[in-house]
Amino acid sequence: MRRVNIWLLRTFGLSAVRCQLLIEVASEDQERNEPEPDVAVTTDPEFDHFTRHPRGDESTLLVEIADASSPLDHTVKRALYARALVPEYWVVDLRARALFVHRHPASGHYRQVIRLSEDETVAPDSRPDAVVKVSELLPHTPPAA
Repeated sequence: MRRVNIWLLRTFGLSAVRCQLLIEVASEDQERNEPEPDVAVTTDPEFDHFTRHPRGDESTLLVEIADASSPLDHTVKRALYARALVPEYWVVDLRARALFVHRHPASGHYRQVIRLSEDETVAPDSRPDAVVKVSELLPHTPPAA
Protein backbone atom coordinates (compact mmCIF):
# COMPACT_ATOMS: atom_id res chain seq x y z
CA MET A 1 0.00 0.00 0.00
CA ARG A 2 2.94 2.29 0.63
CA ARG A 3 3.87 2.44 -3.06
CA VAL A 4 0.30 3.35 -4.04
CA ASN A 5 0.14 6.06 -1.38
CA ILE A 6 3.42 7.62 -2.43
CA TRP A 7 2.37 7.76 -6.08
CA LEU A 8 -1.06 9.20 -5.24
CA LEU A 9 0.45 11.83 -2.95
CA ARG A 10 2.92 12.88 -5.64
CA THR A 11 0.16 12.96 -8.25
CA PHE A 12 -2.73 14.59 -6.37
CA GLY A 13 -1.06 16.26 -3.38
CA LEU A 14 -1.32 15.78 0.36
CA SER A 15 -4.60 17.64 0.81
CA ALA A 16 -6.55 15.52 -1.72
CA VAL A 17 -5.42 12.02 -0.67
CA ARG A 18 -7.12 10.35 2.29
CA CYS A 19 -6.31 6.93 3.72
CA GLN A 20 -9.17 4.75 4.92
CA LEU A 21 -11.78 7.49 4.74
CA LEU A 22 -15.39 6.34 4.94
CA ILE A 23 -17.34 6.97 1.74
CA GLU A 24 -21.04 7.76 1.68
CA VAL A 25 -22.75 5.27 -0.61
CA ALA A 26 -26.01 5.48 -2.56
CA SER A 27 -29.12 5.98 -0.45
CA GLU A 28 -30.38 2.43 -1.00
CA ASP A 29 -27.08 1.07 0.43
CA GLN A 30 -26.64 3.43 3.38
CA GLU A 31 -28.44 1.38 6.01
CA ARG A 32 -26.15 -1.64 5.58
CA ASN A 33 -22.86 -0.34 4.19
CA GLU A 34 -20.16 2.13 5.08
CA PRO A 35 -17.20 1.21 2.88
CA GLU A 36 -13.76 2.42 3.78
CA PRO A 37 -11.45 2.26 0.74
CA ASP A 38 -7.75 1.95 1.40
CA VAL A 39 -7.14 5.28 -0.34
CA ALA A 40 -9.52 7.98 -1.56
CA VAL A 41 -8.72 11.01 -3.67
CA THR A 42 -11.32 13.72 -3.10
CA THR A 43 -12.33 16.29 -5.71
CA ASP A 44 -12.07 19.13 -3.21
CA PRO A 45 -8.68 19.19 -1.46
CA GLU A 46 -10.20 21.27 1.32
CA PHE A 47 -13.02 18.79 1.98
CA ASP A 48 -13.77 18.71 5.71
CA HIS A 49 -14.17 15.01 6.44
CA PHE A 50 -14.76 15.75 10.13
CA THR A 51 -18.26 17.12 9.47
CA ARG A 52 -19.45 14.34 7.10
CA HIS A 53 -18.24 11.57 4.82
CA PRO A 54 -17.69 12.47 1.17
CA ARG A 55 -20.18 11.15 -1.35
CA GLY A 56 -18.94 8.89 -4.10
CA ASP A 57 -19.22 11.67 -6.67
CA GLU A 58 -17.02 13.87 -4.48
CA SER A 59 -14.11 11.55 -5.07
CA THR A 60 -11.84 11.40 -8.07
CA LEU A 61 -10.44 7.95 -7.48
CA LEU A 62 -10.85 5.18 -4.90
CA VAL A 63 -8.21 2.48 -4.51
CA GLU A 64 -8.45 -0.88 -2.77
CA ILE A 65 -5.36 -3.00 -2.16
CA ALA A 66 -6.64 -6.57 -2.58
CA ASP A 67 -5.04 -9.63 -1.10
CA ALA A 68 -7.33 -11.75 1.04
CA SER A 69 -10.10 -9.19 0.40
CA SER A 70 -9.89 -9.65 -3.37
CA PRO A 71 -13.29 -11.33 -3.93
CA LEU A 72 -15.04 -8.63 -1.88
CA ASP A 73 -13.20 -5.80 -3.66
CA HIS A 74 -14.03 -7.21 -7.11
CA THR A 75 -17.74 -7.73 -6.41
CA VAL A 76 -19.44 -6.12 -3.41
CA LYS A 77 -17.32 -2.98 -3.16
CA ARG A 78 -17.27 -2.50 -6.93
CA ALA A 79 -21.07 -2.51 -7.00
CA LEU A 80 -21.31 -0.16 -3.99
CA TYR A 81 -18.92 2.32 -5.57
CA ALA A 82 -20.67 2.18 -8.94
CA ARG A 83 -24.05 2.87 -7.32
CA ALA A 84 -22.44 5.72 -5.35
CA LEU A 85 -21.19 7.16 -8.68
CA VAL A 86 -17.49 6.95 -7.84
CA PRO A 87 -16.03 7.96 -11.21
CA GLU A 88 -12.98 5.71 -11.04
CA TYR A 89 -12.19 2.71 -8.85
CA TRP A 90 -8.91 0.79 -8.89
CA VAL A 91 -8.24 -2.63 -7.39
CA VAL A 92 -4.53 -3.29 -6.93
CA ASP A 93 -4.69 -7.08 -6.88
CA LEU A 94 -1.56 -8.35 -5.14
CA ARG A 95 -2.13 -12.04 -5.84
CA ALA A 96 -2.85 -11.51 -9.55
CA ARG A 97 -0.11 -8.84 -9.73
CA ALA A 98 -2.51 -6.76 -11.78
CA LEU A 99 -4.49 -3.55 -11.63
CA PHE A 100 -8.21 -3.58 -12.33
CA VAL A 101 -9.46 -0.17 -13.44
CA HIS A 102 -13.20 0.55 -13.25
CA ARG A 103 -14.55 3.68 -14.94
CA HIS A 104 -17.77 5.36 -16.01
CA PRO A 105 -20.44 4.25 -13.51
CA ALA A 106 -24.00 3.98 -14.80
CA SER A 107 -27.05 2.09 -13.54
CA GLY A 108 -25.11 0.49 -10.69
CA HIS A 109 -22.27 -0.88 -12.85
CA TYR A 110 -19.02 0.31 -14.34
CA ARG A 111 -19.24 0.57 -18.11
CA GLN A 112 -15.48 0.12 -18.49
CA VAL A 113 -13.38 -2.47 -16.64
CA ILE A 114 -9.78 -2.99 -17.68
CA ARG A 115 -7.28 -5.52 -16.33
CA LEU A 116 -3.70 -4.30 -16.62
CA SER A 117 -0.62 -6.46 -16.11
CA GLU A 118 2.39 -5.19 -14.21
CA ASP A 119 4.14 -4.35 -17.50
CA GLU A 120 1.40 -1.94 -18.61
CA THR A 121 0.82 1.71 -17.75
CA VAL A 122 -2.22 3.65 -16.62
CA ALA A 123 -3.26 7.18 -15.75
CA PRO A 124 -6.34 8.29 -13.85
CA ASP A 125 -9.07 9.86 -16.01
CA SER A 126 -8.77 13.00 -13.91
CA ARG A 127 -4.98 13.21 -14.47
CA PRO A 128 -4.18 11.81 -17.93
CA ASP A 129 -0.69 13.30 -17.65
CA ALA A 130 0.10 11.18 -14.55
CA VAL A 131 1.10 7.90 -16.17
CA VAL A 132 2.39 5.13 -13.93
CA LYS A 133 3.58 1.63 -14.66
CA VAL A 134 1.47 -0.92 -12.78
CA SER A 135 4.60 -2.62 -11.38
CA GLU A 136 5.40 0.64 -9.56
CA LEU A 137 2.19 0.22 -7.54
CA LEU A 138 2.89 -3.38 -6.57
CA PRO A 139 5.28 -4.68 -3.90
CA HIS A 140 8.53 -6.10 -5.26
CA THR A 141 7.65 -9.62 -4.20
CA PRO A 142 4.21 -11.20 -4.51
CA PRO A 143 2.43 -12.19 -1.28
CA ALA A 144 2.74 -15.79 -0.10
CA ALA A 145 -0.06 -18.05 -1.31
